[in-house]
Amino acid sequence: MSFFRFVPILNATLCAQFVPEIWLLALQEADERLKQPVAPAQTDREDHDPTSILHREYAHKRRELLEIVHDLRALGSEKELDVPQIAVIGKQSAGKSSLVEAVTGIKVPRDAETCTRCPTECTITADSQEWSCTVTIRGSSQEFSGIIHSKDQVELWIRRAQAAVLCPHISTDTFKTKNREELKDIADSSVDSNVLKFSKKAIEIRISDPEGSDLMFVDLPGLIQSGEDDNVINMVEEMASESISRPSTIILVIVPAEDDLDNQGAMKLAKTADESGERTIGIVTKADRVSVSATGRQKAWKDLFEGRATRHKLSLGYYAVSLPDDKQRADNITRREAQQQASRVFDTVAPWMDLRATCPGRLGVQALVHDISPLLLKMLVDAIPRLKATVDQLLDSCLQEFRRLPPQRTRNTASELVQLISAFCESVIATAKGTSEDKSFVHRSREAYNSLKFSIRATAPDFRPFEYPAQFCKPGDPSSVQENSVQVVQSPRAASPPSSETRPGSPVIEISVPASPIEVHHEVEGIVLGLMDVRQVIKEETSWELPHNIPYSAKTRLIGQFVRRWSDPSQRCFLRMQRVLDEYVFDKLIPLHFAQYSALQGFVRERLLSKMKEYIRHSETSVQDVLKREETPYFTQNGHYFETSRDLWMVRYLCLYGRRLNKCSIAQPPNEFADELNVMADVRGYFQVAYKARLPCSLLSSRLIDEIPRTIHRDFVEGFAHSLQTYLLDALDLGGDNASKRIQMLLEEDPRIRDDRVRLEERRKRLESIKARLDSFRI
Repeated sequence: MSFFRFVPILNATLCAQFVPEIWLLALQEADERLKQPVAPAQTDREDHDPTSILHREYAHKRRELLEIVHDLRALGSEKELDVPQIAVIGKQSAGKSSLVEAVTGIKVPRDAETCTRCPTECTITADSQEWSCTVTIRGSSQEFSGIIHSKDQVELWIRRAQAAVLCPHISTDTFKTKNREELKDIADSSVDSNVLKFSKKAIEIRISDPEGSDLMFVDLPGLIQSGEDDNVINMVEEMASESISRPSTIILVIVPAEDDLDNQGAMKLAKTADESGERTIGIVTKADRVSVSATGRQKAWKDLFEGRATRHKLSLGYYAVSLPDDKQRADNITRREAQQQASRVFDTVAPWMDLRATCPGRLGVQALVHDISPLLLKMLVDAIPRLKATVDQLLDSCLQEFRRLPPQRTRNTASELVQLISAFCESVIATAKGTSEDKSFVHRSREAYNSLKFSIRATAPDFRPFEYPAQFCKPGDPSSVQENSVQVVQSPRAASPPSSETRPGSPVIEISVPASPIEVHHEVEGIVLGLMDVRQVIKEETSWELPHNIPYSAKTRLIGQFVRRWSDPSQRCFLRMQRVLDEYVFDKLIPLHFAQYSALQGFVRERLLSKMKEYIRHSETSVQDVLKREETPYFTQNGHYFETSRDLWMVRYLCLYGRRLNKCSIAQPPNEFADELNVMADVRGYFQVAYKARLPCSLLSSRLIDEIPRTIHRDFVEGFAHSLQTYLLDALDLGGDNASKRIQMLLEEDPRIRDDRVRLEERRKRLESIKARLDSFRI
């Protein structure tokens, strides 16, 4: 498949706007290079020849676009931008490092096994008169190495940068003066567990080479076949997969000539990312290692290069390279000497010597570079409209984030400090009163108070007007259950062995009534008491009363049983409100109002912690006072409501007792249990007064379930909120000694916000610069 079939041609309108004739001719030449023989010597400096199609204007525009792309990638937003790139993948010892050296003209680290432990992004431009290089760590605002003028120093600087990436727990500056042996000791993961074996953080190498070709690519760590744990192997594989997954990435798969393609993990990854093989190029290294007797492998390579093979076929085809060996690298052979050595291999080693006639443009590093440089450029040109839109989005996002920062104050005065404190205190008051836009504090308060209501309601004495109460369900609330809804049913527990409260031989009967909604969310259960239990209480409390007089103490004893259980729910409600107020004041409002002033935020937080403790102690006493008012003597001025409630419960108990006996009359209590039923009705009626669950026809307000929440809200929540402004202004002591210095200290901006402002301002400027360059770029 030709170059133009791989990358869709711009439509006529875009061509007229962006692609002048000279560029079309240049790209057509690259397309023809994929099909026509080109001698290596003809490709070396073609773009610097004024008479060549790739003349100076073309080269200048190409480098301008590469510079824009470099700046885009430096933003750290590759995923959002989807910048076209060339990614180099292959297994360990496949010859990736040798290829990188041949393309870049520099030496890279070489170790016994893996030498590349993080992505290495290489950018080569031929726009200078002398050679230079810089090594940078992605995300750093400064060049790591400074400008390097000697090729001999580059390998050590790359090692230093890679060690700094693998040791994030150590200051980057530490590595800038270390030698090779010192770096090896520091970055030894077997000695220091904090050292990473691999990292996704990239190293950037920028090379200005008057003898080079304009090119940009990323070299990824070699795929590991063995010798590491599964987590490390998977991490390296995922790093490669992620890098080649984007449709705008050209994949260079490095394959040693002596290996079988079916066993190459890198080729499998490439096929997963590029199933059709539209954007993958095979690079066959170690071309001199094809055995003379390996005729089958020679034929397989020849068929692939000449396009006859269907298995492992790639639209962009394959290139073969012969790279310097260890001795030649040690002898520092020149680039031209390396090309001559490779040419001898292609002239004398099969199958390459056979391909000299049919595929000469597929042999040698210079042929590869000559083709992929315009290929990358064409992809970059096609990506410009998409990159413009994405840069606009990133710029808008940056501006929005900038606007979310607190406004930068230019003056630090006492009046500004008072304004900040006043605004905060007003916000606390509005939160407590429910007048702020955010009503969630009120909602959570109501939830806490409702929970208290259900918990108190659940302490109601569970009177069941039967001799054996365990055999029956809990009676329903007479305010929500009508008499005709009561059913007498036999319980499934009848088949169970009788309990100590069950009369032998008698069926187990349940009174089944619909549950009241108020009983659904309780946290405790009332004490179950039957007729015999109440009779026992009356008996124990009887003293010198005349016959037919029920002891008052019997009723107060039963009332005390539920009154004493109100303390725990009330305390839980108070603790819950403490947590709610604490969360809103300390976790929400303080950071909201003082986010940019860490010293002031600490000052306010420290003072309010002390103030809240004071209000907690005071409010605890107030809550206990409300509970003490419900202790003996038990009485009420609300006699009418007590009588109404008492009568309703008496009807309920008589109804249930009569239904069990199959008696219709409930006008008068049976003589046998008249006293017990009266006590039940009196005690249950008093609970209704003290708890004051509203009846449908009642307009009366509640007692305990209102008094506890009102006390908590008045004494604790609102009391705390209204006391803050005076308390904090007094604590500031604005008229005291050193007030001016103290104000300056409190209003000093938080370094994190200051750094965010600087970072966003710098990012905005870079995005605006890139946007302007993309908008004005013409080809």
